[in-house]
Amino acid sequence: MKENPSNFLEALLVEQENENIFSDDEIYGNVFSILLAGEDTTSNSISWALFFLAQHPEIVEKVRTEAQEIYSNSQIPETTQLLSKLKYANAVAQETIRLKPVTPNLYIQANEDIILHNLHIPKDTSIMLQNKVTQTSEQYFSNPNKFIPERWLKNGCPMQQNHAPDMIKAFGGGGRFCPGMNLAMHEMTIAISTICNQFDFNLAVKPEEVKEHFAFTMFPENLISKLKNVVK
Repeated sequence: MKENPSNFLEALLVEQENENIFSDDEIYGNVFSILLAGEDTTSNSISWALFFLAQHPEIVEKVRTEAQEIYSNSQIPETTQLLSKLKYANAVAQETIRLKPVTPNLYIQANEDIILHNLHIPKDTSIMLQNKVTQTSEQYFSNPNKFIPERWLKNGCPMQQNHAPDMIKAFGGGGRFCPGMNLAMHEMTIAISTICNQFDFNLAVKPEEVKEHFAFTMFPENLISKLKNVVK
């Protein structure tokens, strides 16, 4: 284990023994954060992606076509190079996060007195930010309530005049920016691509029957889908 740690916990324990740079409390905090914040957030985001995809078979077909062009001889994109080519699946993931951030609230505290847009915020004031407000605002995203992955492609979408990715704070910002963002995006992109490549699916309930339920993270309640294996 010391020569070749196989997981994050083992790596931290090895560093603690070799360099003594991590306390037991720091190791506990890091492992707890990964278990709590790095698992259900991504899985809930994938669930929301399936919610949208089940209502848009034409988008599923685009994701499938991309997958077959890029890793047709495999079940999954087996290298980072192949993963990086899944532009449309990644766009589906980003559009899902924009419309349904599983961390819709951010809680921060002012470290000093500050004035923002003529609003005085005293030091130590607790502030709750509502992520979804800006992410679904016409000011920052054209047709903000529509699921349009094309808005995230490099060449953009001619129907999308407003597009401000910096307004999306689902992964936080500044010194508290989520270090797991790349891992989460990779996981979502792979899951979206491989599921669409293997299955057709649709909702077994009406879209309006799927509700947002917030309990630490926001997940889809009553999301039921029917999957049918694709014959290739």
